[in-house]
Amino acid sequence: MHPRPARRRLAVLLVAFVAALIGFSAPATAAQTGTSVNAQDRAFLVGAHQANLAEITAARIALRKATQPVTKRLAVRWIRDHSRLDASLRPVARRLGVALPDRPNAEQRALAARYRATCGPAFDRLWISTQMTAHHKAMALGKSELERGSAAPVRALARASAPVIAEHGELLDRAAQHLGGH
Repeated sequence: MHPRPARRRLAVLLVAFVAALIGFSAPATAAQTGTSVNAQDRAFLVGAHQANLAEITAARIALRKATQPVTKRLAVRWIRDHSRLDASLRPVARRLGVALPDRPNAEQRALAARYRATCGPAFDRLWISTQMTAHHKAMALGKSELERGSAAPVRALARASAPVIAEHGELLDRAAQHLGGH
């Protein structure tokens, strides 16, 4: 047997293997999955992902800076809950071909900078009050998805996250009362 045909077959097999590997690992588009993704679905996936990243960042800062045990307890809860929510969201976005940013938005990053610059009891008050605002925005984002979203998997994410976000809102209301700021 001549070595050239063997090399050629090996090269063809290698190219076929690489092509199959690339095709296999590429994210499916909405058309490939049979799911129609509208602008609201995209806005929800991106917004919820950024909110999760921001909440996890805020919670990590609170673990270091909080003076009140209630703030630290909420921070631990935020890390757990928002990590789980985001772990559910990322594969759906990937499957639907929606690119997610790698960091919170500019407003959320500015808030994290405010957290880092604030100390003592003022930190706890700032953290609780701004977390209330952030969770209200998250609830509104979920409500918009349920009203106007078209992709069933994205609507399911909004439905599944709603009780978690609502419970966080209740915990924040109680914390604000405890701190005397509500």
